[in-house]
Amino acid sequence: MRGVVQGVQPDVILGVRSAGNYSEVWLANGSMVLDSRSLGVWSTLLPQRTFFRIHRTLVINALHVVEVDRRVDSSCQASCCSGFRYGFE
Repeated sequence: MRGVVQGVQPDVILGVRSAGNYSEVWLANGSMVLDSRSLGVWSTLLPQRTFFRIHRTLVINALHVVEVDRRVDSSCQASCCSGFRYGFE
C-alpha cells in the first residue's frame, strides 16, 4: 500500500536492490516493497554477519541463498529458497 510504514525483521528480507534513489526490499513471502532509503543506508542498517553487498546495486541475505551460478562470461546469479533470483553482470 502506498505511504504505509511496514516494519520487518531482517531475517525475512531476502535482499535489497538499488532502484535509483530508492531501494527494492524483497521479502521471504514473495513480495517487494519500495523504500525511500538508498542502498548505502540499507547497508549500514542490516546485520553485517548475514547481509553482504555482492554488487554495487545489491545486498543479499546469505541465510536465504541456496545456489550460486558463476559463468565464464562474468555474469552471476544467486537463487534463494523462495525462488527469488538475483542476477548481475
